[in-house]
Parts: sequence; C-alpha cells; structure tokens
Amino acid sequence: MYNDINERLELRLEPKLIESMRPELAGFLRRLQLSHVLDEMLLPLSATSRLEIAVAYEERTWPPAGVGARSLRSLAWAVISDDGQALLTPPLLHPQHVTNVGLAAAGAI
Repeated sequence: MYNDINERLELRLEPKLIESMRPELAGFLRRLQLSHVLDEMLLPLSATSRLEIAVAYEERTWPPAGVGARSLRSLAWAVISDDGQALLTPPLLHPQHVTNVGLAAAGAI
C-alpha cells in the first residue's frame, strides 16, 4: 500500500544490526514500553545464534549525524536454527505507524 511517508523510510536487514543501531533500538523499544526485549532477548540471541533483524528507519536530513539522526519505525527479527528453519516475529511498528499496512507488510518479508 502506498503512503508518502514510506518514501522517506529505508529498509535494512543484517545480522549485526544490534551493534550498529543499538541506541536507536533501545529508544524504539522504550517508546513501545518493551525496553526489556533488547537486554533479555535480542542481545543474548545475537551472541549465541544466528539472528537476522529487519528494520525500517528514517534519517533526518540535517545534521546527518548525532543523537536522533536515525529513528526506527519498524522492527522484526528471525532466529535461524542449525537446520535452516527460522522463527519469525511479526513486525513491531512505531506508534505513529500502527495503521501503515505497507510498512507492516514490508517488515514481515
């Protein structure tokens, strides 16, 4: 589903995302009152298994770096087992995007 706010969003998938976007992940989960998920689930899973995290984020145009330069809008992850099967989570959406069907669908892919 097209939404002009989706034009500003970047989608990213990589196994080491926790290291590169940890402050953004912490802020996103705190806004959803799920701050415990980072320390209790994502960090231990990333250290002991193959964890793939998909995020949609928005970057401000200026200044391009610093606190608040990137804001997460969606988060989903998959834990991949040794035999190649995966446990997928439904995407978590930023409160401003809870009705954004396009973003939810993109995060689930």
